[in-house]
Amino acid sequence: MKENLKDVTFLIPLKIDSDDRKENLKRTINFIEEHFDTNIIVCENDKISNKDFIESVSSNIHYMFDFDDSGIFKYTKVLNDMTKQSKTPITSNYDVDCIFPVEQIMDSVNAIRSNKLEVVYPYAGPFIDVPKTEFNNLSKGNFASINMNNCQILHPQSVGGCIFFNKESYTKAGLENENQLSWGFADNERINRMMILEMKVGRTKGNCYHMSHSRDLNGGFENPYIKQNEAEFKKISSMNKQQLQKYITTWKWIKK
Repeated sequence: MKENLKDVTFLIPLKIDSDDRKENLKRTINFIEEHFDTNIIVCENDKISNKDFIESVSSNIHYMFDFDDSGIFKYTKVLNDMTKQSKTPITSNYDVDCIFPVEQIMDSVNAIRSNKLEVVYPYAGPFIDVPKTEFNNLSKGNFASINMNNCQILHPQSVGGCIFFNKESYTKAGLENENQLSWGFADNERINRMMILEMKVGRTKGNCYHMSHSRDLNGGFENPYIKQNEAEFKKISSMNKQQLQKYITTWKWIKK
């Protein structure tokens, strides 16, 4: 029986830069739909829409398209657009390449439902990069069968991959910071901002399982916006609560 997550919307930002990304999208969507009765929004940020492919993965996906021909993945804007379209009290910013054990997701959602937390990471911190040889175990939910000797810990205390929010609290905190472009520092900026704002942040047990994939300029330090992102991260991290609240009121995307 599927777990009831009708009060949750999974928000999946997408830029199809390789066949790896297509395959990971299939695995992720299939896993979510196999285990949860829930809502899924996928927003593609690119110059060409892959709507037919994405809707072929599942007829239950709400598809959005954000035209952009810059080559830079503006995923913070995409996440904000999806959050504003969502109709549920709980949202999840969900990386298309990640899969989590069902109990970790349920623990996250229940912590928000009970008002114990406003922001929850569905894992304890380890961000495990899983090679293709182990993808079948992931897809089937056989996490205990994954040969960890074949995997790499990309980060022991990650703040990426997936995060669940009380949507109302998340909105008051400014949503995603659209001054952050492409990869680099956005995850760190977000959690520092929410800690400064004294939101109730927590984690569950377990790992984040990340399906390995090829990368373009959006997935590494060659991203041309990396210095800009770092500067924004440091700016926010230096603020106190009152300064940050005032700064957030200047963000145009929360006024739309």
